[in-house]
Amino acid sequence: MLDDIINILEISTQFWLQHEKELRDIGYYCGPLKWNEVDEYLKVIQLIAICYLLQREDLLERLLQVILDNAADGLEPDSTIEDFFYYRFKDRPDP
Repeated sequence: MLDDIINILEISTQFWLQHEKELRDIGYYCGPLKWNEVDEYLKVIQLIAICYLLQREDLLERLLQVILDNAADGLEPDSTIEDFFYYRFKDRPDP
């Protein structure tokens, strides 16, 4: 089920990236995962945590890519999200 959730986020993000201009023209100004809003932010934190708790760290790289692709106007993930990912990706450069 967790695979399905990540997969849906990837598909909707890819659709957003491919049709961003058209979507902005009709009033959709950000991607499907608005992690910079409180409710979506908490969902992101919960998804990261559940990946660790279920020992599905293999999904973290995909989830990180979804988060970065949904970054609104270059707004990168905050330090809490970065810290969660640092545990798994210690060699990843700090944005």
